[in-house]
Amino acid sequence: MKKGRIEAFSDGVLAIIITIMILEIKTPESGHARAMFGMIPYFVSFVVSFILVCIGWYNQHYVISVTKWFSRRAFWANSVWLFVMAFLPVATAWVSEFWWMRAPEMFYLIVYACWNITFHIFIAVLYRDHKDKYPKVSKKLAETRAGQKKFMWLHVILFTIGFILTYFWPMMSIAIIFIESVIWFGNVPRKRGDQFEI
Repeated sequence: MKKGRIEAFSDGVLAIIITIMILEIKTPESGHARAMFGMIPYFVSFVVSFILVCIGWYNQHYVISVTKWFSRRAFWANSVWLFVMAFLPVATAWVSEFWWMRAPEMFYLIVYACWNITFHIFIAVLYRDHKDKYPKVSKKLAETRAGQKKFMWLHVILFTIGFILTYFWPMMSIAIIFIESVIWFGNVPRKRGDQFEI
């Protein structure tokens, strides 16, 4: 399968996800500045979710840029990752509406954890598809996987702490996801000139 079709499909899905999140932003009920304070929970969750989508898009485009082709299983691995990300607007809206409650915050944390896991699976599938026929591509994908594996223990610890703390203090899920986003942001491939570099 041509990778350009995968990029176009993925871009469309991610654009719709961001659009839905933006449409969920409600207009304040009065013209006073203090009316914006009631919107703070949504703005916080929206910013975190938006950063997550941007990081996902950037990482996905890097991975696709170094690949040669897409197998059927790579297509479905990418589709499962997009499917998980499609829950972000629901999780973001639910958290913003009931930010003090455990269930919405746990759901948000679960969506993020699944996003993390499915992206690692996506890269692993691409690596397996390229490792025999395209050694240069598999080397770049291996470097990407190695970079992500360096922080795997930290992800596991943060998610464990996040689930425990969120049970007692629901708002901790947003803090954990924000920290996770910072880790991902610090680990994204760098772009130099027209070429991506790790």
